Amino acid sequence: MYPDQNNNPNQPTGNNPKDKKKLIIIVSVVAFVLAIIIGIVFLEISRRNFSTPKNSTSQISTNTSSNNDNQSQAEDSEVKSDINAIHSQLEAHYATNGFYPSQAEVNSLTWRTENLRGLDTSSLITPKGTEPILTNSASQSFYQYTPSGCDSFSKNCVAYELIALLNKDERYQKTSLN
Repeated sequence: MYPDQNNNPNQPTGNNPKDKKKLIIIVSVVAFVLAIIIGIVFLEISRRNFSTPKNSTSQISTNTSSNNDNQSQAEDSEVKSDINAIHSQLEAHYATNGFYPSQAEVNSLTWRTENLRGLDTSSLITPKGTEPILTNSASQSFYQYTPSGCDSFSKNCVAYELIALLNKDERYQKTSLN
């Protein structure tokens, strides 16, 4: 003979409001944790599918022109993001110091570390480049930084131009705001 569930004080009946609240809380927590895990997985998949690491020798498949276009668009987006990051840091430097740095200063890791603290060095490297150097002319391997109105003694500059070449040799350009 089986004991009657209703007569066992240790057996939950499912009708107790406290048991229902506990169950709702547990189900909510589990659903929340699953949502976070799924979000992280999708974010990681998106990051892997849509970002090309700098200095990477691996290439997105070139079997179709669609894949080439996607790769070109991703690289162009990366170039624009890099130029915007550099531009932002140069403007922040101007706002603090009242001048723009010389090309030699921007290319100095020591100077950048002390004066452009928010600039990630990888932003100076084009998708097809290998070195964090800004040059006098833009190419697929280097971004161009041309300061102007520089004091020959202190190297303080009053303006600049940043130029990058996109995949179809289109120019992407930012100039000083002051």
